[in-house]
Amino acid sequence: TFGTTNNSKLAVEWRPIEDLLLRGTVSKVFRAPTVTNIFGGAGSSAPKISRDPCNFTAPTPTTPNPNASNPACLGVPALGSFSNDDVRQALQINAIASGAQFAHQSIGPEFGKSFDFGVVYDPHWLEGLSVSADVWRLYLNNNITGVGAQSVIDLCYAGQTQYCPLIQRFTSGPSQGQIQLLTQPANNLGRVDVGGVDFAGNYRLPETAFGRFKVGINATYMKKYDVETAPGFGVANSVYHYAGHFMNFGSAQ
Repeated sequence: TFGTTNNSKLAVEWRPIEDLLLRGTVSKVFRAPTVTNIFGGAGSSAPKISRDPCNFTAPTPTTPNPNASNPACLGVPALGSFSNDDVRQALQINAIASGAQFAHQSIGPEFGKSFDFGVVYDPHWLEGLSVSADVWRLYLNNNITGVGAQSVIDLCYAGQTQYCPLIQRFTSGPSQGQIQLLTQPANNLGRVDVGGVDFAGNYRLPETAFGRFKVGINATYMKKYDVETAPGFGVANSVYHYAGHFMNFGSAQ
């Protein structure tokens, strides 16, 4: 589905003293697009958009709309004001979501790197106890994702012309310029950057007549979980900070 790849990993462990282990890992991260990412069929969708870059407030009815010549605005009146009704009234638009091939988009793998550096302490003076801490970071580029309606419009407007055929506007009549249908394909878009610290503590209790028992605690502090929807594309890019939030896009941009 994409070609070939080679991915490397380097892991080092060092025990400077009997009770202490230091460890580190650096590895490439790779994920190929799935069959659904590539060949998924079209399904109905009804997203909202928060802005339309084709909007223009004209001082007179004969003032040219400077946005009308942009491929993202195909069908928008060339003269006078234009306002997207769905944005103004906070309405859902008519859209479909699909795999890349249905939308004639080219999709490839996502890739990145992961880093982990940690310490494990097993004190000889307290048999059965083990504590550890690991600092880690992971980033992904060319993230395989469904490209949202807002991103499709913004990317086309910003010059990424492969997205422009996915926008269909009414070319005449009372709804001229309004979005008639928009396709949201799977594609490579965005960057994910995550980092934090893992803590673990385990203690193996002395063996009893009832068996051998162990108590433990594991915790993760997520310091960073940032998602950029289209890095490098100006207004088309939105940055979301997920750390501390449970819902998708739960944070302010």
